[in-house]
Amino acid sequence: ETGTVRADIRGGATEINIRIPEGVAARITNNSSLSSVDIDTDRFPKFDRVYESPDFDTADNRVI
Repeated sequence: ETGTVRADIRGGATEINIRIPEGVAARITNNSSLSSVDIDTDRFPKFDRVYESPDFDTADNRVI
């Protein structure tokens, strides 16, 4: 099954690990100025505060 999945993940002083399967595009937004993120920028290049797969707009499977 293909489509778009929306995920809103919130956390305070904690570590959150998110794995996005190969073949799934994603747009990742970090709205917290207090947290640090470790994102594969080869797979999800950064534009301002948003990390996004190059094929995000045309992908059959994606996470927002």
